[in-house]
Amino acid sequence: MNLLFSFTLLSWIITTVSFETDYKYSEMEELLNYRKYDYPSLVKEFEINDSEIDKEVGYIKLKGLSRVHKEDVLPGYFYFEGDKLVMIYVNDESRLGNISFKKITTDYGNGHRLSSRAGKTSNLYVYPENGFAASVTHGQIDFIEIFPSTTLDDYKTRIHEEVVFIR
Repeated sequence: MNLLFSFTLLSWIITTVSFETDYKYSEMEELLNYRKYDYPSLVKEFEINDSEIDKEVGYIKLKGLSRVHKEDVLPGYFYFEGDKLVMIYVNDESRLGNISFKKITTDYGNGHRLSSRAGKTSNLYVYPENGFAASVTHGQIDFIEIFPSTTLDDYKTRIHEEVVFIR
């Protein structure tokens, strides 16, 4: 009886370890993993040179930032306040084409709907606790913002700017 139990336990452990090592991150999770970088670690790891850095730029309400963009390596524009990452803006169609808004809602829920600067028929779905927002037009993602986890009130106060489109 003990031998059967041991064999069953060993089989379960092998199956679990095999499954975990074969696990592939979703495209959204891969993007969210870029939040781990601060300015020095991003510059070092991706060998960023001065021509790939803009100083004293803004992103919506965020001002006085450094922006890093290395198109062939990074998924978007990285914005830093000092050494601290405050925003990643992803609008690359080849990267966004692999991300489904339906999958996002399945994995993260419906989010908080705000106006999007992408257009009159676009909506910005904000997942502040998860640290991202997705602008969506007719089910297609226009852009994704990735930021440190926060509250909806903080996101609306510090980052979002309400957009009103007039006919």
